[in-house]
Amino acid sequence: CMKYLSIFLLSLLSFNLSAQKAAEDKSVALKNWIPDELVGLKADNRSFSKEVNNDQGQYIMAVKQFTDGEKTISLVVFDYGNNAAKVEGPTKSWKEATIVEDDKQFFAHALHQNNKAFEQFNKVDNQAQLLIYIANRYLLTVNTNQGLETARNVVAQLKLNQLPK
Repeated sequence: CMKYLSIFLLSLLSFNLSAQKAAEDKSVALKNWIPDELVGLKADNRSFSKEVNNDQGQYIMAVKQFTDGEKTISLVVFDYGNNAAKVEGPTKSWKEATIVEDDKQFFAHALHQNNKAFEQFNKVDNQAQLLIYIANRYLLTVNTNQGLETARNVVAQLKLNQLPK
């Protein structure tokens, strides 16, 4: 009986280690999907990826930061896998959002490489944020202090249809 319990526990431990290794591989693949250079800026050493398990579910995230003096770009990509409903609901309202533009700000829904997106731009301090919902699974956030066109150019350089599965 003890022999079978030991075999069972070793099998369980092996399965858990295999699952953990697979999650680590997926998080590294997600981080590696983000290029090391975008719009002339190189990624700095603050890049990371990890698997997150909490009461909201399980997901994988990857972050890369790009800097050159005062210029900054930050990319965060979430892979919600089977928990895509967590992000799908809020993104439905993007298309219904009213376009707002005045001399201080701009907010609008958009499409980037045929993916639903929401753009925000603070004209006063040149801060831009793009949120893009990709393949009913991923949420990409692009933040920059270099304006909306730079954020759009970053997205144009990304291969959204080649995110790791």
